[in-house]
Amino acid sequence: MNCITYVQPGNGFMPNFQLFQRSNVNGPVSTINPIFAWLKSGCGPSSPTLIATDLISWTPVLYNDIEGNFAKFLISKSGKLVRRYSSTTMVQDIAGDISDLLNE
Repeated sequence: MNCITYVQPGNGFMPNFQLFQRSNVNGPVSTINPIFAWLKSGCGPSSPTLIATDLISWTPVLYNDIEGNFAKFLISKSGKLVRRYSSTTMVQDIAGDISDLLNE
């Protein structure tokens, strides 16, 4: 909340919507939010290489860890995990995959 209030957008900003609690997406299995554990278990890593180790603040480091805040997962209408995208993938680059999935 301090980040939102004082840093960005700042100037004493207070959101008028419910904020969710911070949750772990990587690290010991017992601490990972169940949604992210499910997402990581159903799709392989988004990159064939491990993320930069100098940026890692958790242990253990696993090959399928989520590498950034903007990692994306494509899920079918039936709830099946279809594909995982890295945080550097632009949303417009996913449009074809979404279209293909909707046309199935």
